[in-house]
Amino acid sequence: MREPTVATRLVAPLLETCAKLSGGAVARDLRRRFGIDEAALADPEARMPLPRFYDLLEDAAARTGDDLLGMHYSLGFDAASLDVLGFLAMTSVNLGVAFERMFRYQALLYEGEFGTIERAAGRVTVRILNWGPARPAHRMWSEAAAVDMVVNGRRMVGQEFEVHELRFRHAAPTPVAARRLRELLAAPVRFEAEDDALVVPEAVLALPMPSADPAMFEYFDREAARRAAEFARPSSNLLDELRRVIRAVLPEGVPELSALAEELEHSPRTLQRRLAEHGTSLRQVVDELRHELALHHLAAGLSIAEVSFLLGFSEPSAFHRAFKRWTDRTPAQWRKRSASP
Repeated sequence: MREPTVATRLVAPLLETCAKLSGGAVARDLRRRFGIDEAALADPEARMPLPRFYDLLEDAAARTGDDLLGMHYSLGFDAASLDVLGFLAMTSVNLGVAFERMFRYQALLYEGEFGTIERAAGRVTVRILNWGPARPAHRMWSEAAAVDMVVNGRRMVGQEFEVHELRFRHAAPTPVAARRLRELLAAPVRFEAEDDALVVPEAVLALPMPSADPAMFEYFDREAARRAAEFARPSSNLLDELRRVIRAVLPEGVPELSALAEELEHSPRTLQRRLAEHGTSLRQVVDELRHELALHHLAAGLSIAEVSFLLGFSEPSAFHRAFKRWTDRTPAQWRKRSASP
């Protein structure tokens, strides 16, 4: 399976942050070590493997000695550094649409990591899910995401907004760093939590964007969709595309065949025929994807209820039955056994 990748344009703000913190020599050394030249930084199509980007984050933190590198890195983001997604966010009608579009097209900037938005009881929970086994880079990326959503989000809407809670799965950094992070976010922060999440009142997502521009938003939305389709096409076959579409909407429930066919620009009958040619069916694709994601989410430490929601099950008991069928063990038994030496 192909490794997820990151747009090299995300490296530029990181190198600029390192230069501000520790001088240009550190940034130049990082560029040499990771083979990042000016042409790669200027090329909008250049990408690097996500694990390599993780290595770069961790090496940068070690060389700068900064316990809050993720925070400082995120503060360097602007619309230009995020390319079409930055301008799409700025021209959105409100903050909720900006968040939704960033998650929808995030593969243009980074693959592997993804976010979900859950609304319940007047609150919105935005979760960030990391790729692969736990490592120090996940902490920096999660803190960067939190700062981007809260601090940069407040800048975009031009006003302060309430945050009920920010949760991080990792342990608190040094007491000084933890205090600075709380002060910057101006919100309650909980470390060693069950997930990486931002919880805000639902009204926050309705905050209008002062730079909203319906005409420009429509243009950038079309452009992002076109680039996303082109990006997915060279390395994907029908099953890859189908899994991508299903995964994006799975928390809302298993989509109908007709809706998937429309998304993939096929008729329902053609989609069924092509799946048969691959020796599979929609039900089998969904079942295999759920099985794969269940193992990933459980290994990442998410609660059983959260995994059940993310996989689109109507209730946790339905997830328990499916998991028992896949593994001959309950989710709790599987987690306990996989955590054993």
